Parts: sequence; C-alpha cells; structure tokens
Amino acid sequence: WVPPLIELVIGFQASATLEYEVVLDTKGIMQAVQEKNPLKALNSFGFSDILDGEDKPLITFSVGVSAAVEFSALIIKVGVRGGITAVATIDFYDPFPETSGGVVRPFELLSLGTTPLDWFEFELTIYLDFSLYVKIGVFAGPFQFTIWEDSWGFSEAILGPLTYVPQPFPPVAKLNLGTGELTIQCDVGDVTCKSLGGESGAEDIQCWQTKEDLNDKNDPPIVNTFLGVKFITVPCNTDTYTFDCILSEISGTMWDDIVVVNDQCQIPSSQLTIGGEVAVGLGVVKFESLNDATWEMPSPQDTLSTTVGNDCNTAWTLKGFTDLEVL
Repeated sequence: WVPPLIELVIGFQASATLEYEVVLDTKGIMQAVQEKNPLKALNSFGFSDILDGEDKPLITFSVGVSAAVEFSALIIKVGVRGGITAVATIDFYDPFPETSGGVVRPFELLSLGTTPLDWFEFELTIYLDFSLYVKIGVFAGPFQFTIWEDSWGFSEAILGPLTYVPQPFPPVAKLNLGTGELTIQCDVGDVTCKSLGGESGAEDIQCWQTKEDLNDKNDPPIVNTFLGVKFITVPCNTDTYTFDCILSEISGTMWDDIVVVNDQCQIPSSQLTIGGEVAVGLGVVKFESLNDATWEMPSPQDTLSTTVGNDCNTAWTLKGFTDLEVL
C-alpha cells in the first residue's frame, strides 16, 4: 500500500514587458537648426506602441502570489490552485488618436505638461484566479502517465481597472478625416502652422500656439500634428496666424493679421502674385479682407518676381528679395 501524497506549493511571479517602435524623421533636426530652436529636434523622432495593428501598452507590470495543493494517490491526482495577480500598465497619452497615426512625438509630449503625469496613462487591475484539475492514470513513483484529465477554473477582476488619464486640452486645430480639411480653432490665441512634408493636397502639418515665451514651463504651448491635410480653413479674425512653407490652400474670412513665411523654402514658379482676394506663391491664400499681412520671401531667391494687382484690397508687407511689379 502506497500512502497518498499531499504537496503544497507557494509561488511568486513578477514580470515586466516594454513594447514600442521608434519612427525617425530628420526634418526635425533641420527645423531645429533653421529656427534656432533646439526643442524642435525632438520632432525628428516619435514613439508608437501600435504593433501588428494592435494598440499595446508601452509597459506592462505583473506581480502575483499563488498557493497550490495537490493530492496524489495511485490512480488519481487532484490539484487546487488559487492566486492573486496585479497587472499595471503605462501607455503614452495620445489626446488625438484619430489624427496622430499612432505616433507620439516628444515635442508634443512637452506641450502636454511638465511632469510624467501629463504624458502617460496608467491602469491597475487585480485578479483572483482559481483552478481545479483531476487526472486519472498511474502515479506510482517513477511511473507517471495519464489516461484522462480535466480542469476547471476562472479568473475574476476583484479591483479595477483603476485608470488615470491626463486631462485633455483644447486642440489648436481639428482635421476632418473625410474631407482633409484642417480648421484652425478660434479660442486658442495666435497659431503657427508649419509644413512637415508631403505635397499640396496631402500634406503633413504641425500647428502650435504662438507664445512670446516658449520656455514658460508653467504654461507650455499646445502642439498638434496632422497627416494628409488637403486644405486649411481659418474661420477666426481676431488673432495672428502664421503659415510656414505651407503648400496646401489656405482660406479665411476677415483676418486681422496673417504672416506667410517662405524664408526656408523656395517658390517653385519664382512668381508671387497678389491681387483681389487671393495670393499665389508657394501655396494659395484666399481671403475676404485683411487688415495686415506679411509675406516673407525665400532668402535668397534672386529670380523671384512679385506682381501686385491694383485691385488688391489690403496692405501687404513684403520681406526679402524680389522684383516688384505693381499693375
């Protein structure tokens, strides 16, 4: 006669995983040099945690403790296991997942705030696990083989998920994914938009609040990046709007102040035309009326010529090198 065996096992487990992709883009370094703004170098890369089409947490921590009791006789083996597991996740906070393409850039993270609580989402869940199994066979010393077995179990969340998500902030602009229209918001103050690449009608554009002191850590500017922009609409008329090397069409109503910056890009046709309610250069700017407008020419672009029509209904300030013709 072989007495039954009773085995007690206490287990502990801990694990951590880190999953992400790095997206590189040298345009950010060029921007940092051209604009003399070192922070813009952070635009040269971004992080993505969308792997194989699935949005996964950036970091996952798992800690658990369990106890298992197994009863083994000659022809039967029965085991019971119970445990508690805590799972904590950390993920990048993406306030605009519909338009970000799953990429979060460090320069944009800095615009969310000055502490990690402004940059990441946190989640905690605690699970209770229980399982029971039965095996029929021969279990005698070195002879161990199973003829039949079955198991039952469950896992239930007894706490959570407890989540922390940074407070969302108003966007600088909103992109309609169906039409490609990028609309500048009217309640965020002065706004600057700069082309990051692409072509007219399918352009990548970054927009941010224009502040006198961009180093104000207590109130950093809001920064948004938009992909596949077809045209820009500005329904506001009380703030200053700056467009840097924008290829796509820009249209507005009655602007108080607009600045078109082409200093670091070339006008392919070497021709700038301002007349009536439209200005055509690197891109097209349409308006109903303007109180003040500035066009910064590429410097130098010696062959650039500018034509101003006699029906131009606003005062333009032209900066840079150009041959000027007034009709």
